[in-house]
Amino acid sequence: MTETKLNDVKSVLAFMFAGNAIFTLRSLRTGARFTYKIQKNDRADNFFARVLAGPDNTRDYVYIGMIINGAFKTTAKSKMHRGSLPVDALSWALGQFQKDVLPELVEVWHVGRCGRCGRMLTVPESVASGIGPDCAAQMGVDRITLTTVRETPEAKEERLAMESHREKTFREVCADMKPMLSEKLNQLAHSVNTRVAKTVDHELARLVAEAVEEYKRTQPENYQDGMLDEEEARAVATNKFRKEMEQDDRYQGSKFGEYEREQEEAVYEREAERNL
Repeated sequence: MTETKLNDVKSVLAFMFAGNAIFTLRSLRTGARFTYKIQKNDRADNFFARVLAGPDNTRDYVYIGMIINGAFKTTAKSKMHRGSLPVDALSWALGQFQKDVLPELVEVWHVGRCGRCGRMLTVPESVASGIGPDCAAQMGVDRITLTTVRETPEAKEERLAMESHREKTFREVCADMKPMLSEKLNQLAHSVNTRVAKTVDHELARLVAEAVEEYKRTQPENYQDGMLDEEEARAVATNKFRKEMEQDDRYQGSKFGEYEREQEEAVYEREAERNL
């Protein structure tokens, strides 16, 4: 929903008394703002006035009075009375509008919905006035005509030349940047692969360590008799996970295979020493 400022008294009054208007008065001097809902009384030629008094901008409106013959007045059922800022602001502003005066320090904004039927406005001319084309016709309100600028042949030629120059400049810059971007992408890919490899190595080390601890817990007699030391337990654990790791894409490019071979060679060397 797009808020739009009404810029002339005629448009303000037509919108306010369209029958179902929601608008905001804003003071440029103090910054204070109040949002009002002005609805037509179906049983008489007057209007009910309400002001937004809570966070829900669809339901938190309270009744403050009526507008009769273009003048605002409070009633016995008004929730706010003379002396309250929302009441005084609406009464004063309405008096100025009736004098064909749009105060310099006051802005009038509508919420992008037709002041008569409440439908969302999309046509720029309707957004500018706050009233849709069908409702404007039924109300007998003249639609605002937005100005257009016709492009001269000279201006068109200049614009096309400028666009061509920008496109050429853009392509030249892209060509100059291509080697640098390629290098940056390669560096990024290398960095990612390095981090993945480190993560994989840490994960494998964790799995092996857990397996070793499991062997210690379930086979304590092997450790007590000296049949299975720490390095041998690691080798057993490594062998246990070998096929899983080789078949898992996550472990491609890791250093685990190199570590595995080193452990196997160490075991072979110890066995060879024992047999000498």
